[in-house]
Amino acid sequence: MNKLELAPVLGKLVAGLYIVSLKNGDEETGFLASWVQQAGFQPPCITIAFNKERKKHFELLTQSGKLVLNIMAKENGKTMSAFFKAPAKGKSIFDGLETHTDKTGIPILKDSIGYMECEYRSEMQSQDHIIVLCEVINGKLTSTEFQPATHIRADGFSY
Repeated sequence: MNKLELAPVLGKLVAGLYIVSLKNGDEETGFLASWVQQAGFQPPCITIAFNKERKKHFELLTQSGKLVLNIMAKENGKTMSAFFKAPAKGKSIFDGLETHTDKTGIPILKDSIGYMECEYRSEMQSQDHIIVLCEVINGKLTSTEFQPATHIRADGFSY
């Protein structure tokens, strides 16, 4: 493999931008995800790549068995930026953001254009990510006014 030749073409795989919300008991967090893909019709399923460097996110998912995928619009840059770094100790990453809940009780961002509540089903490992398969158990499109945010990387070997 020639990484110099592969990097630019691998980076052209178009990805959406999403916020994954997680909660187990009183502990809640979220992260910006771009490696998300529909993976089934019956039942409806999606896959999400969890970076292994962020073990806590994956642990919260496996402890609770549930997550919310918030679909973000291009115009949601300010909301997405809240998820670029960890919150201050004792603070929630959702502090200052408008949220509500549905069936799972996990925070849903009010300014997302839609959301899917999901249940964890299985996983597979790559060297640096955990690919999670989730069944979509509930969801709603909350805005048709905006288009989903997309991301194209210049280098297929980094975010």
